[in-house]
Amino acid sequence: DKYLGDGIMALFGIPVPSPEHAAEACRAALECRALLGPLNEELAREGLPRISSRIGIHSGEAIAGYVGAADRSDYTVLGDAVNLAARLEGVNKEFGTSILVSDATRERSGARFRVRDLGHVRVVGKREPVGIYELLAAAGEPLPFDEAALAEYEAALALFRGRRWAEALERFRRALARRPGDGPSHFYAERARSFLAAPPPEE
Repeated sequence: DKYLGDGIMALFGIPVPSPEHAAEACRAALECRALLGPLNEELAREGLPRISSRIGIHSGEAIAGYVGAADRSDYTVLGDAVNLAARLEGVNKEFGTSILVSDATRERSGARFRVRDLGHVRVVGKREPVGIYELLAAAGEPLPFDEAALAEYEAALALFRGRRWAEALERFRRALARRPGDGPSHFYAERARSFLAAPPPEE
């Protein structure tokens, strides 16, 4: 739809409706990530710095149409759903991830993709927490990292949610041993460590 500084806003299912809009957005994001590797190799050969990308995907209702005046207008979308997608792009920085999808996108895309549960976040401008997931791969395709590392992370997250901070911390450490530098494991390991010192209220 438009360039936003160093970013791009892309629309799926608008203006031509598509029942597959959520899955189409997820497929496009995975293709972008796949193409980034060869692009960085080309940049390295030319002596240029590598680049990274972050993608946020949300599915919801939006107002679409031409906005502006008679002599200058742009086709665009407006609404809370648009703002949330933009916020999710930035949340990647907190988790060290590259593609985040909302729970609404996950529900609409069905079982066609592998995702990693990252919990809930409350983004700027929203009162209610939003469930977020890291988009990993299309169903049936290999993950970008070891399956065992994902299993360790999932076991650790279950312990974390059960308020078993010491056990969770140990499992997150095991996940990091299998995949050093894993952003979500590091994020939750740090949180488990802080909760060991000062547990949050029961509620």
